[in-house]
Amino acid sequence: MDNVVDAVFSTPEGKKYLVPEVTTCPPAPIKQALKTQRSSVNVLAKKFKEALANEDDEVSTANQKTGQST
Repeated sequence: MDNVVDAVFSTPEGKKYLVPEVTTCPPAPIKQALKTQRSSVNVLAKKFKEALANEDDEVSTANQKTGQST
C-alpha cells in the first residue's frame, strides 16, 4: 500500500515524447476567388438592358421629331 502513495507522476521527457521544433511557417491562407462568370453575366445583362432602353429612347425621340407614333 505504501508504494502506491509514494508514487510520483511526471511528464515523460524522452526524445520520442518531445514536440518537434517547427522550422518553417505554414503558407498564408488564400482567399477563394469569386465566381467571375456569374458576375460578368450580370454586368453584360445590365449593359444589354441599358442599351435597349437607350435605343428605345432614341427611336421614340426620332418619332416625335417626325410626328410619327409608335
